[in-house]
Amino acid sequence: MHAPGAWAYHLQLAEFYLEQYRINPSRYLPQALEELDAALKLFPSSAYLHLRLGNTLGWAENHCLALVPLKFRGHYADYLRRAVELDGNLKQNALPYLPKERS
Repeated sequence: MHAPGAWAYHLQLAEFYLEQYRINPSRYLPQALEELDAALKLFPSSAYLHLRLGNTLGWAENHCLALVPLKFRGHYADYLRRAVELDGNLKQNALPYLPKERS
C-alpha cells in the first residue's frame, strides 16, 4: 500500500519533540502527540504508527496526564489494539501496556 510521503516528516518531528521532552515537557509532549496523530492520519494502515502513538500515550497518561490533550485521553489501548490487528507480530510489544481484560 502506498502512503503519502509526508507521514515520515510528521514522525520525524514527533521523535524530535520526544527527544526534547525533558527540556520543556509542557511544550514538547503535546506537540509530539499531535505529530504522531498527523502521521497516522496520513498512513492509517501503519501498525508501527499505531503502536508508537499507543505506547507514547500510555506512558504519558501514567506519568503526566495533564500534558495529554483531551482528544487523546483514554485512547491509548485503542491504538495498541489496532497495531496488533494490523500486524500480529507486534502483540508482544503491545500486550504489556494493554489494560487487563475483565472476565
